[in-house]
This record gives sequence, structure tokens and C-alpha cells, in this order.
Amino acid sequence: MPEYPGGDKALRQFIASNVRYPLSATQSGRIWVKCRITKSGTVDSIRIERGLSPILDAEAIRVIQLMPCWTPGEQNDIPVDVYYTIPITFTSSTSSKNRK
Repeated sequence: MPEYPGGDKALRQFIASNVRYPLSATQSGRIWVKCRITKSGTVDSIRIERGLSPILDAEAIRVIQLMPCWTPGEQNDIPVDVYYTIPITFTSSTSSKNRK
């Protein structure tokens, strides 16, 4: 499996510090974003697997696009492309401090 630099905790911190709840959004919930971690560790082929609204889906994609390179997944000690699904939770009541 690929690994975010610093592990799962660092990935959660990255998402939390970069997500900005859009002012025009009114929904709360979880978005599932699928992306490919390439054999070089870059993130591409980003798409929404399960979304909430176009504006929140766009914000989730924006955050995933900001991610640094990962440690790629390996098969038989050879780096390979791996699809990875990342949940991003939007909560309007607790995210008001992050509004921009």
C-alpha cells in the first residue's frame, strides 16, 4: 500500500489544515475521493466516488491536488500504481472557523 509522508495521522492533519468549508455550502457529510498514487509517488486521476454537492466535491478535489508525493505501493519490491480512496468529512458547525 502507498503511504502518505508521516503516515495516516499526518494525512488526517494535512486534510484538516487545508480544507476550507465554502461559505455557499449548506451540507455536512463525508465525501469519498478516489485517486491514483503512481509508482513515482505522485497523486493523479482524482475523482469523486461519493459526493455531497458540486461545491464541496470541488473543495475535496482541491485539497487532494495539494498533497505532496507519497511513498508508492510495491508489489514484489517493485513500485506500482495503486488506487487509493480517501474520506473527507465536512461539518458546517465545526468548520465555520475555517470558512474563507
